[in-house]
Amino acid sequence: MLDRLAALGLADSTIVVLTADHGEVLNDHDDYFGHDAALYDEAVMIPLVVGGAPVSLRAVEDDSLVRSIDVMPTLLGVLDISIPEAVEGENLLAIPEGSGRWPIEHAFCETFPFASEAMPSHAVRTIGSKLIWRDAGQDSIEKEFYDLAGDPRELDNRYSKDSAEPARLDSILTRWIGPDTHHPVHIEDTRNARTLRLLRRLGYTD
Repeated sequence: MLDRLAALGLADSTIVVLTADHGEVLNDHDDYFGHDAALYDEAVMIPLVVGGAPVSLRAVEDDSLVRSIDVMPTLLGVLDISIPEAVEGENLLAIPEGSGRWPIEHAFCETFPFASEAMPSHAVRTIGSKLIWRDAGQDSIEKEFYDLAGDPRELDNRYSKDSAEPARLDSILTRWIGPDTHHPVHIEDTRNARTLRLLRRLGYTD
């Protein structure tokens, strides 16, 4: 693709971004195709390759967290377009090289599969750990905590509310979900409320 863009004389005016919406479980957690219900790393870690840019992008190899929501503000930064205040992501290229300052401490993810197949889940990931909340029905939530440094395949659930790191991530995930009942046991209510707000904004209902 990059060679073809060059042959057409478009390489200097085109940014090519290769990424994905999700990975795939592929039997790593007893499910062959389970990305719609899984928040393990094999389902949520995706590639991000940028090429053919009209500006010079420095090559970075780093273990820091990067999120899907960072792609758009980063590309706006490349194009020298102002980033709207409402955008939650970070312009990754605005971080001074060698500064030791990285603004992303947590990455959040969630999944809302069909209710007949699996229940909604939320997760928060740091560099070395992950907490997953899964709706277990009956107003209860199953929790999984993984020490990714010692258990990168997320096979040993070490959750305990009395342990410092799981408790810290519990608090972070609770704040992220927020007070608007955006919580696994209320997902359908939240979906319906958001749909109604959208329809009102579009003028389809009072």
